[in-house]
Amino acid sequence: MSASYRVALHGFSEFERATLTFCFRHAATREPGYLQVALIADSDFIVADASHGSIAGSQTRGERMRDTLFVGDKAPLGATAYLRRPIDPERILRALDQMAAHRGSRGHDDRPDILLPLDAAESRFSPLDRRATEDTTPAAFQHEPVSITFTDIETFNAVDSESGALSAAATAAATGEVPATAPAKPPRPPRLSDAERAEAKAAARRASRRARLAQAAEAGSDAPHDVLLLDAQAGPVALGVLLEAFGFVVHRAHSLAEAVAVLARTPLAAAFLDAAAEDPDGIDGLALCQLVKQRQLPLAGAVPAVMLTARRDSAAGRVRAKLAGCDGFLAGTVTRGDAARALESCNVALPADARRS
Repeated sequence: MSASYRVALHGFSEFERATLTFCFRHAATREPGYLQVALIADSDFIVADASHGSIAGSQTRGERMRDTLFVGDKAPLGATAYLRRPIDPERILRALDQMAAHRGSRGHDDRPDILLPLDAAESRFSPLDRRATEDTTPAAFQHEPVSITFTDIETFNAVDSESGALSAAATAAATGEVPATAPAKPPRPPRLSDAERAEAKAAARRASRRARLAQAAEAGSDAPHDVLLLDAQAGPVALGVLLEAFGFVVHRAHSLAEAVAVLARTPLAAAFLDAAAEDPDGIDGLALCQLVKQRQLPLAGAVPAVMLTARRDSAAGRVRAKLAGCDGFLAGTVTRGDAARALESCNVALPADARRS
């Protein structure tokens, strides 16, 4: 069974103690083995810092002197085992081996020889640097002002406001380096007057509208170009003229019965119904709109967009038209723009629209 000795540390900086603790932790299974303990009274050997201020009155004096391995620049008076710095874990273990051998071979009054420093070249561990073993605990932080001098106010102003870093030109000015020629910045566009900005916006809107109309015309190229116009008035109707100008085939109806017949035989793109039109049975344009949107009448094609027209505009008329399910409400004299916007809101393309040119 291998011998095992208990070792206590006395003194040393925090870094040195950690190094020696690591050493003894891995020396527990060697021959002889060493186990670190916290109390000197429980130890077989002591490894002491010869430079420690309290070494003179410590337990390493007296009878425990012969059990103490001193490590330092100078051996204390009466020391029997001593190693010079720097700290080398393997040299310490070898010194402890010699002390253990002396303990087993000497008589009660025998006194071991002083252990001289071993050859550091024989060690497998790198000796600790003197500077690394010094206590590096900092003193209280001194809040002293730091003086910073800017040699060039332009350099200070060149600090990037977002990143806090100097620009390339400022860095070059501070270091004395000559920066590479930066690419010339593109010239700023000339400032436009209010009239020029308004014209530019109008041109952009016209281009956008032409593109939208062209797309709608392409999507509706296979859609029907027929529309229904229900108006009780005799003679030409201004709305009918506008619709024909848009390229639609207009089917005029002067009664609800005629309008129902057109719906049943002709696929329609849209239907313009006079909200005031009424037949002998009491069915008016509003009721006809509701029947068409709910497909309660026979239709030749898909359900068309339905616009309700009225002689005068009123809030009550608009509410009634909305409840009937109409897609648009046109009141009073209908202009070209009113009709075009109503159709466009229902995604009904105009077969012939001069605005696309």
